Amino acid sequence: MLDIERMRKEVINRSLLGSYCEEYTYFYDSRTIKFEKSGYLIGTDPNSRITANNDLDNQSYNFDNIKNYCRINYSIDVKKNDEELAHLGDTIIRILDYVQIKAVPFKEYIPDKTKYIDIADRSKSYCRGLYFYIENVISSVSSTEDNTITDYRSFLDFTVAVNQECYIYIIQSPDGTLPTILVSKDRIGDFNLNDINDYIFKGNVGDNNIYNSYFHPHKYNIVKRTSYDQAVYGSPDASLHDLKFKEGINVFTTSDINTADVVNYYSESDKLTAVKKDNNIVVKLDEYKIAEYNRYARANYTDIELIKYMADIDVFNSMHEVKEEISVNELIKRYPNVKTILPDFPIQDRDENILLHIETDDEYEVYTFEYYATNFTNIVIRVIDNTIEVSYILNDDERMYYGIYRNGYKLDSLISKGENNDDIYYFTSTNNRTIDYSRDMSLITYKANAWINLDKSDTIVNSNLPIVGKFTKYNILGIPEKL
Repeated sequence: MLDIERMRKEVINRSLLGSYCEEYTYFYDSRTIKFEKSGYLIGTDPNSRITANNDLDNQSYNFDNIKNYCRINYSIDVKKNDEELAHLGDTIIRILDYVQIKAVPFKEYIPDKTKYIDIADRSKSYCRGLYFYIENVISSVSSTEDNTITDYRSFLDFTVAVNQECYIYIIQSPDGTLPTILVSKDRIGDFNLNDINDYIFKGNVGDNNIYNSYFHPHKYNIVKRTSYDQAVYGSPDASLHDLKFKEGINVFTTSDINTADVVNYYSESDKLTAVKKDNNIVVKLDEYKIAEYNRYARANYTDIELIKYMADIDVFNSMHEVKEEISVNELIKRYPNVKTILPDFPIQDRDENILLHIETDDEYEVYTFEYYATNFTNIVIRVIDNTIEVSYILNDDERMYYGIYRNGYKLDSLISKGENNDDIYYFTSTNNRTIDYSRDMSLITYKANAWINLDKSDTIVNSNLPIVGKFTKYNILGIPEKL
């Protein structure tokens, strides 16, 4: 008789032979993860060995106190020449919890970027998010190409919403593929294949209060490395010669011996500077003041001088006298450099006279535009001498763009709010540097094809520059927070 069920279980058993499993408990109230136990699901594979280490101190890790990732690593070794074990690869897992999200418990949490009411909201509740970042590297020596090693790299990250104490199971296969992570409302059981095997390859089917990462799409790339004998050294800093961006901070005192004020001066090669004196920090681009903020406060877009100016003169007040109405193309004809910082207007015809050139009591030329169709939009363009500034505000301050061009130098800043008003994401760019600060990671790129990838603790996760460790965080204006 053909026993399909028995055949199915045997196939699963063979697939899980030598798989190593660890169980953790996540305590919701204390924000603590605790190691419970570990072991092989159905015994070790005689040709492989998996070892683990983690950041847990005395078997537990408190996110609230440490405010960092909990790291779990797996090392995978295989038998070579029937004698010794050779290193096959490594898996790195980072776990982080963050508070107050609205989601369906024990499902993957994907932030909703729209503002529409979702019927699915009825099944959502306030939860915490367990964020998992997994990186896996397996290396093999080529049998056909001399001195060549191939790295097989996999990357996966996801967030699971939880609203109570729960259990985390990590199953690492001896073949070195990405581990499977189960986040379960209830404890599955002892390390016995009868307890856990039905969940690993099942995926997220039905309402069983278990999240399963097995079928989650992930990034995968292949990198070949070839080593050569009889090689000679090159210049160690050759790749940095093309890097046009550089910066520094100088500390000095004023010449007045009666005050001897301490002044911190930040400068970079794109002419963006900041001076910290007393309790204020003044930011300039090519000696033109663009912002000022308190050294003890978080820099905000309301610190930008153009934003203050707009409020001071009530720029969209209908009482302003209108000198003329002009089109976008006419504005570009008058000030060609405005193209480098002008955002896309929500119109089809760039020859339409939509810009109002208003009368002011100062030396600035000011152009305004208001749009009310699908999104409420305010745009202000201010010109003085060889300096052009643009402010673009969308949907009642949910998104703000600021751009300035001066003497060939420019600064672009795009600031937006997350689900909570205290979640600020921003994009800041000068001629040679771009800062992209998102929810979980930060990316700093330079024109010479150099980049730095940071996590939320400002630790360098990856970079093609010769730097490691912590990196100074920048604010929304591109100025180091610790000036």
